[in-house]
Amino acid sequence: MPHFTRAATDAEWNGPLDPTWLRHIDEQTGAAINGDEGGTWTPSALIEIGGAGVAVLGPCTMPGASVIVTSAGKHIVHGRLDADDYITFAAPLPSRSLSALITPSGNGFAHAALDSSRNLPFAATARQHLARFNAKIRVHHGATLAAVDLTWLVGGTRAAVPEFRPRFRIVRVDLDGKVEPLRVASDTSPEGFLTLGSTVSAAAYVAGNAAQVVTYTCNQVDRLTVDVARFDYLVEIIEEGGDDAWTAPQTIGNVFWCTRTTNTNIKHLGPQ
Repeated sequence: MPHFTRAATDAEWNGPLDPTWLRHIDEQTGAAINGDEGGTWTPSALIEIGGAGVAVLGPCTMPGASVIVTSAGKHIVHGRLDADDYITFAAPLPSRSLSALITPSGNGFAHAALDSSRNLPFAATARQHLARFNAKIRVHHGATLAAVDLTWLVGGTRAAVPEFRPRFRIVRVDLDGKVEPLRVASDTSPEGFLTLGSTVSAAAYVAGNAAQVVTYTCNQVDRLTVDVARFDYLVEIIEEGGDDAWTAPQTIGNVFWCTRTTNTNIKHLGPQ
């Protein structure tokens, strides 16, 4: 039923009072939703509200496994429609990973190439000896940037482990160009660079030209809350160099494929 039914018609109310009408009214009053004091109901059929719809002026709670379902072509629209109007979580989400292909910034040290077997782009160094380039990583605004995985591989062969192996770090850069590394520890340089590749042997360093993944765990606590309004977040890479580094006629150096960030303590789905 779309709503409660009448106990009697207008004409019937002009006649003698039928006790069944009072029982009818009593039963429907007992089943009515209490708009002031609330309560719990278990409707046996879907409740549909049309017309002007419903305005909820206080909190709206959906406990358990409840979901909001829209039909085709419908959307959830926020009323204020500004940067502060977004979905928030009652408790922060524990983790979210975001991947980004490395596309160098065009300073001449690296160029984009294409892997024919996977049809995916990557960045390959175009100069020997400590060539440096950077690329943006994907982060979640307002979350904590816990770690970044870098996927890379050695291009070509090596007669020995290079004197200077590749290095990389994760940094944030503010609007004035100030660069701050997100990890400074015993296994990094003072500037926060982690060194890549094995020192055991040339074969171990090359690793069969297979993809290698290195995790950069961020530990500078005062820099880990992501703020995309004030900072850019980058991976900065320095290519191998010195004795036994790659040289011509090899056309490209090492390949730096992608980054994968681990974002924790996610409080909202605000602008990214």
